[in-house]
Amino acid sequence: MRRGAALALFAGSLALASAALFATLSFAGEPKDPSEPAGPYRIWWSYPKDVESAIEIDDPDLHVSRFASRWSFVTEISHCDRKKEARLLRKRQEGEGTPLREVRVEQLDDEGQVHATSRCVQKLADWRTHLGKPLVERLEDELDAHVDFLYPRRRPGMPAKLPMSPHDGGAPT
Repeated sequence: MRRGAALALFAGSLALASAALFATLSFAGEPKDPSEPAGPYRIWWSYPKDVESAIEIDDPDLHVSRFASRWSFVTEISHCDRKKEARLLRKRQEGEGTPLREVRVEQLDDEGQVHATSRCVQKLADWRTHLGKPLVERLEDELDAHVDFLYPRRRPGMPAKLPMSPHDGGAPT
């Protein structure tokens, strides 16, 4: 009886381990949807036509949204209204202050090089409706922090910029 129980336990463990291995191999690196292309995407959130301060939308960002994968996000974004986008950008150049944001999608080839790029510009309020408030708020917080890091503001009470000295590892001024 003892031997039979041990064999049953071993067989159960073996079945569980093989199921876990199958799940790992079948989902790691494979598209979740058979119609999903194998080519990866990089997705960026930024101010319109501002490549320098753009932040990447990665999987942890997408987990707070209704999108199951980057592919589903890219598919949704591909339905961008280009006429509305051109109208918004024209109004921006004329001085209208409506907050706009851009989503840029870069399709990568097998070597990881950018193969194609598409952009979509909408009002921030429209993005909240289109993508969902939790995702947009998360991206806005990241973008604000990133921009503050890239372009620090001088505020009252901050120390003045001091010239670099050779003791700091810099060249004398």
